[in-house]
Amino acid sequence: MHHLIDQRVFQIQNMPDNWDQQGAVAASIGTIENTLQFLNLLPKLGLENLLPEDIRPTPYGTIEIDWHDNSDLLSVEIGFEKIGFFSVVGNAYGPSSDGIPLYEVSKSLAFRLAFDHFFVK
Repeated sequence: MHHLIDQRVFQIQNMPDNWDQQGAVAASIGTIENTLQFLNLLPKLGLENLLPEDIRPTPYGTIEIDWHDNSDLLSVEIGFEKIGFFSVVGNAYGPSSDGIPLYEVSKSLAFRLAFDHFFVK
């Protein structure tokens, strides 16, 4: 599965500006590198529960990765400088952040709480 995940990120890397025919910005090399670095930080369970179609470019040049568990959601948006995320747990908003530097993600208590809900079983 990891090969399919990497393949999806490289597909996004090859998307040009205006890939959506509505003025979307292409993901920068820095955003692609940050996405690959983030994926490499995930535990095995995080990758096993990730589908290639849950990795999507946004019109802003960032990459969004979503994990679903019944009605719960963890959504991560990766950019050139920061990673933002939000979570929905039991139909209520859970931990979130507008943006933290990639090197601080593993230290973020809010991210750990959201992440552990999905990947610590």
